[in-house]
Amino acid sequence: EIKVGNLQEQVGRGSMITQRLNDKLQRNLLKKQESDKVLQAQMEGACDVSNRALSTKYQRTAEVLTKLCRYYIQVFEAATAITPELRDVVKEFTGPSATEAMAQSGKEM
Repeated sequence: EIKVGNLQEQVGRGSMITQRLNDKLQRNLLKKQESDKVLQAQMEGACDVSNRALSTKYQRTAEVLTKLCRYYIQVFEAATAITPELRDVVKEFTGPSATEAMAQSGKEM
């Protein structure tokens, strides 16, 4: 852009406009137009990719949340089944040990 701007200034001032200078300006204008087109195409491509990513993020988030919810449902459903077994384990640990129970039964005899 700077190069094209400088050339346009020179041509605009009318200072010794030569065919060579004019040709150089036209070449640089074409290069600038081509690079602008490429930049625009790249920007549109980037927008398309980001839009696709954003549109699928909600679906992916919903899938992950669904899996987490199912996991917690299974955990809490299993907890009700395991609770009686855990109570039995607690009773065994808090009750007298097997050797104490045998010693106690021996005293009773």
